[in-house]
Amino acid sequence: MLVLLTNLAEKSLPEMRNLEKSYDTLPQTEISDLKNQNMATTYILDLRPTDEFNNVHLPGAHNIPFNEIDFENLPFKPNQDVMVYCRGRLCGYADCVGKELKAKGYKHVSVFNHSVAEWQNEKAAK
Repeated sequence: MLVLLTNLAEKSLPEMRNLEKSYDTLPQTEISDLKNQNMATTYILDLRPTDEFNNVHLPGAHNIPFNEIDFENLPFKPNQDVMVYCRGRLCGYADCVGKELKAKGYKHVSVFNHSVAEWQNEKAAK
C-alpha cells in the first residue's frame, strides 16, 4: 500500500507544483498591521451578517454581508486599498471575495483572516 501511495504521489508531484504556482494567494493583514498601516484610506470590508457587524466590528469597517455582494456596484474604487474579513481563518468568504475582487481588476486587496474577537483580545492585552 505504501509503495502504491508513493508512486501516486511521485506521478502527481509535477501537477501539484504547477497548481501551487498558479494559485494566487492574497496578501494577509495581521492584527499588528492594523495599527501600522494607514487604515484611514483602506476600505475595510466586513462580510459577516449585519447583526454580527452591529454587535462589534473593526474600526472603520463597512458591512456588506457575503450573500449581498454585488461585484458590479461596489462602494470603493479599483485602485483603492481594500481589506476583506469575515469570521476568521476557518471562514473562506474573505479569500473568495478577495480573489473575485482581484479577478475584477481591484489592485490592492488583502485579507484579514482573524476574528474580531482575536483582534479585541490582542487589543485588550496591550
